[in-house]
Amino acid sequence: MSLALLLTFIQFQIVMAFTPGPNNMMVAASAVNFGFKKTIPHMLGIAFGFSFMFFAAGLGFGKIFETFPILYEILKIIGFIYLLYLAWKIAQFKADVESEIKTDEAASQPFSFLQALMFQWANPKAWTVLMISITTYTSLSLSTPLWLQVTILSFISFIVTLPAVCTWTFFGSAISPLLQNTKLRKIFNITMALLIVMSVVMANYFAGDF
Repeated sequence: MSLALLLTFIQFQIVMAFTPGPNNMMVAASAVNFGFKKTIPHMLGIAFGFSFMFFAAGLGFGKIFETFPILYEILKIIGFIYLLYLAWKIAQFKADVESEIKTDEAASQPFSFLQALMFQWANPKAWTVLMISITTYTSLSLSTPLWLQVTILSFISFIVTLPAVCTWTFFGSAISPLLQNTKLRKIFNITMALLIVMSVVMANYFAGDF
């Protein structure tokens, strides 16, 4: 693989990783409601989950979806419904700062590492980025074996994704003191939920699915 090809892939990954999407909106909302430290498992789950999905899909799932496109459509529908559920959950985050301390902790918890990792398989933006990456930046005609191409690209995706979600988490943590007012925090949570839904709709629109 040429250096020029890798640089263009890195540029593409940076743009896609740092722009608003379900993952970034969710970690920002999590940091506002739970703090930076409690959102770390969520961040790591996103980075490891997406890079693993990239590797697995690049080596086989892409071909499966080409052979059985109905599976991709079913997964996309399930992912969209699940994202609507997550958006609703974010909108329902406890807005009263004082009551958060008194209520049952199980009522509102940040994503765990495993939850964030598994969520990538239902994230339409992740699938869009993955499919574009595999079809654009890998080739059977290159001297580098396909498995090694996919390994390199998945590693780069991890290196780029982690600082991206860290940035959005830091943003959420930084503005949290400004949202100590119950009404302002509730407005923020609802706004994040709406942005998650909007990002999913836009991802599907630009992919030509709407």
